[in-house]
Amino acid sequence: MSLLHSGASNYIGASDAAAAVAWYIEKLGVEKMKAEVDDCPNCVALGFGKQTYAVTIGAEVPQEQIDECTHSLFTNHIEKARKWLSSRDLDVGQIQEDRQGTRFFEMRDPENNVIEITEEP
Repeated sequence: MSLLHSGASNYIGASDAAAAVAWYIEKLGVEKMKAEVDDCPNCVALGFGKQTYAVTIGAEVPQEQIDECTHSLFTNHIEKARKWLSSRDLDVGQIQEDRQGTRFFEMRDPENNVIEITEEP
């Protein structure tokens, strides 16, 4: 079972979809899923095991939309997830706590998309 899981699918635009898919598989441990993505025939769905897909890789998104979007994945073990991702040569931020007491940290993919890893209560 993965340290990470999804609450909803995250659409992530990539200028090189094949490279992005390979990166997510290698770094986050997702797998390609046999799923059709509505209105996105060239998209690739990725997920953790057999659960609903967590990440959809598709066409590049305009920069103004990237700046407004944070992609989220969840974990039940925030320290363990941060250590695991760091061991995979990822630049992960420090664990922070929001106003509601939820702990999280951020990282970025090669396309500079922010991915927030959030601890579920």
